Amino acid sequence: MPQNEHIERHRKLHGRRLDHEERMRKKAAREVHRVSKQAQKLRGIKAKLFNKKRHAEKIQMKKTLAMHEERKSKKKKEADVPEGAIPRVSYGSLKATFKLPILGVKKNPSSPLFTQLGVITKGTILEVNVSELGLVTTGGKVVWGK
Repeated sequence: MPQNEHIERHRKLHGRRLDHEERMRKKAAREVHRVSKQAQKLRGIKAKLFNKKRHAEKIQMKKTLAMHEERKSKKKKEADVPEGAIPRVSYGSLKATFKLPILGVKKNPSSPLFTQLGVITKGTILEVNVSELGLVTTGGKVVWGK
């Protein structure tokens, strides 16, 4: 057996204490108090070095938090698309794509239940507000101008 693997072997064979997670959580909670007490006791060059290290850790922590917040907000923007704000709608006969407000789901070929619930999947036929594209007749047909 290689050196220093006896601890891992013991864990595999016997497992950990039942209260291991709780003990580790409490130990981490007490660590903050220990560091605070140490910071108050230090004097001179040791205090200066300690504060410099602690300052660097805080800066790194702020950067990490900012990065996570940015990633979280980016996911939220992608995931939370409000109703009527789906970005693109393809118009088959014109072979063009437009940005139009969606009114609802006309037919979903995946499932009739999806049609009732208003779920949008690939191939879904949508009901959109086409008044922004051009002149609209009383029947609701779009008149294209050249």
